[in-house]
Amino acid sequence: MEMILKPFRSLKELLSKVEEKDIDYKAEVHWIVYLIPILIIPVALILSLAYYTYTLMYMFYPTFLILLWQIRKVLINLSINIFIKDNQLTFRKGVINKTVFDISLKKYEGIYISQNLLGRILNYGTLTVSTGEISGSFKIKKPNELRKVILEKTLN
Repeated sequence: MEMILKPFRSLKELLSKVEEKDIDYKAEVHWIVYLIPILIIPVALILSLAYYTYTLMYMFYPTFLILLWQIRKVLINLSINIFIKDNQLTFRKGVINKTVFDISLKKYEGIYISQNLLGRILNYGTLTVSTGEISGSFKIKKPNELRKVILEKTLN
């Protein structure tokens, strides 16, 4: 799977502009979030071309929209940055529209980790950190490690 994602690494470097020098911990999005779009994109592309050539134009547009939607999901997942810097947990995502929110580690209300059987085997999970108004939820590698770093930072 790493081989399939290798061409995206340079794109990910372009999309993420986080300065590495002051970051205490950086979480990474797990490769499993790319699996469904990578499986759907070729099918949607083939169906779009097939419907376009066989004059089934009423089916071309929905499959083309599915193709664009999955490409959008891949680009958004490539742009996600999750890191701890100066006692704040920061989530950044977006290609054209950027969404950035910071959660103070002194004011968070809860950390929720959800891992199914496959998540425990492949060491990924959905981490949700919330305050009263803001909450962020992403599938990341090693969610227990990020939880441990957050708890260490809050106790210090």
